[in-house]
Amino acid sequence: MGVVLVEILRSERVTTDTGVGGISVYLLIGITFAMVYGLVSHLDPTAFPISSGAVADRVRLPGRAGFSELVYFSLVTQTTLGYGDVVPLSSAARSLSALQAVTGQIYLAVFVARLIGLHLVHNRTGRLEP
Repeated sequence: MGVVLVEILRSERVTTDTGVGGISVYLLIGITFAMVYGLVSHLDPTAFPISSGAVADRVRLPGRAGFSELVYFSLVTQTTLGYGDVVPLSSAARSLSALQAVTGQIYLAVFVARLIGLHLVHNRTGRLEP
């Protein structure tokens, strides 16, 4: 994730690779947080209880979120959508969820602003200004 992020930040032009790289980093942030949530859930099985019957039916351990549910929770948190069917209850889970929500929004704001800024600079002059 870090290598891709550095490469897109070094990019001086907006290309398809820059856009795809930025999307990849955004999704990798979500997967990384899901793995951290998995660790939190392993240490505290009550950290992410399942509140929806439909989701609970698919989980191997009754009432405990599995990895697919944690990926789902991670992406829902990162986009600040928040359905509420998987809820962080422990203080560690809540703190990480808040951190991810803020990280996701800041990343999108900075990445999109950078893309627009690079596009405008190159569109106006045809070359990068110093």
